[in-house]
Amino acid sequence: MNEKDSFLSIINAIKENYSLEYVGCRNEVFEQNIAIVDSRMEEVLSTAVLAQSSYYGACDSDVKDVCNKMIELNPINVKNPQMFYPAKFKDFLFDSFAGMTASSIWNGRKRLTGGYIDVSRNGEMLYYRAMSDDIFGNYLFENTYFDRPDRGACKDFAVAQAKAYLENRELTEDEVNALIYKNGVSGTKKAKKGDFGYVYKRNNDYFIDLNFQIRFR
Repeated sequence: MNEKDSFLSIINAIKENYSLEYVGCRNEVFEQNIAIVDSRMEEVLSTAVLAQSSYYGACDSDVKDVCNKMIELNPINVKNPQMFYPAKFKDFLFDSFAGMTASSIWNGRKRLTGGYIDVSRNGEMLYYRAMSDDIFGNYLFENTYFDRPDRGACKDFAVAQAKAYLENRELTEDEVNALIYKNGVSGTKKAKKGDFGYVYKRNNDYFIDLNFQIRFR
């Protein structure tokens, strides 16, 4: 599957031939932080990332569209999905804006000063006070989307290995060096962040690590 350069092509191939089972968050700090938002936020986000990747059918990347798909799927079987999932997404977005990150332990304290300035298409300046959780949470919900950052150099190596395997050969030393080093020979390695979005094997099981970012429209 890794011979497919497109991440969505890999997801589609998995969907057609296999099934994915969530086994955990690779980032323990992020896992602890989102548990403060809600004890089941990890399950919600894991399904949301797959939903945005069209694993459960067509879905746009806007947070509100992903949330609508979550209402339809109801992965944690709540009794009022139409209210629960929008509320949890808004909480997650607000807390992320207010100080929660994936790299530092968060104690739940919201550190906010002022708000967020936006300019409408007709040039009107809009100002949203961040201290109003409900109003600002709604603004974030309506104006953000899921994005996938670069999958990293390890993905490039996995793709090249898969293509070579299909050609019944090993990667040459020159090909390996071209993937690792900036000049294709030696010295400085390529500074390509991330290590996600390709299938790998561990103890006879196959895994794929997924990541996401939330961005403003």
